[in-house]
Amino acid sequence: MKTKKVLETIGWVFIFLFAISGIIISSLQIPPNPNSYNQGFAQHPAQILMHAIPGLFFMLLGPIQFMETIRKKYINFHRWCGRIFMVSCLFIVASAFSMVVMFPFNGLIEQLATLFFGGIFTYSLIMAYHHIRKKNISKHREFVIRVFSIGLGIVAIRILIGVVQVMSNYQFREIFGWAFWGGFGLTWLIGEWWIWYSRFKKVVKKEVIKV
Repeated sequence: MKTKKVLETIGWVFIFLFAISGIIISSLQIPPNPNSYNQGFAQHPAQILMHAIPGLFFMLLGPIQFMETIRKKYINFHRWCGRIFMVSCLFIVASAFSMVVMFPFNGLIEQLATLFFGGIFTYSLIMAYHHIRKKNISKHREFVIRVFSIGLGIVAIRILIGVVQVMSNYQFREIFGWAFWGGFGLTWLIGEWWIWYSRFKKVVKKEVIKV
């Protein structure tokens, strides 16, 4: 139990750091920044706002969905936050797909990464809704973890780009598409690992109780 508690504490620290960073990233695009790395952002402000504003709600409400105290003591607040969170996710993924098709910054590599992780994001969102309607709380939670972990990848992308630029001579545009694969992939795999670890701990706990 101590190991899980330590891991949970470390996880919460990273969640808050990434969420705050995500809020800053989203805020910088409201209104769309004309000096952004991608000139398509300034040319299509409606799409950017449809991505950035829901992104703020995603980063603000995401951590709240996993707070046990709020979930137990303020269930109606938890539910309404969850509804806003899920609607925000729909806007985020729809705008991401439209942006990567209409004005990609790094071409095919960026497009494929967005479609791949956006597909997992969308499927997980649908399944999270499906399971909560069936009152299968544990499965619902697992799919929300998948959704949130992929969303946090937007921060990991920035970190990876910064690290690679410091350690090499690669230019921003050269790194950008591959950073999508690395950033989204990293946070997604961490989410999957936590889901697996939580299941494993439950199985072990049941076996101990049986003994």
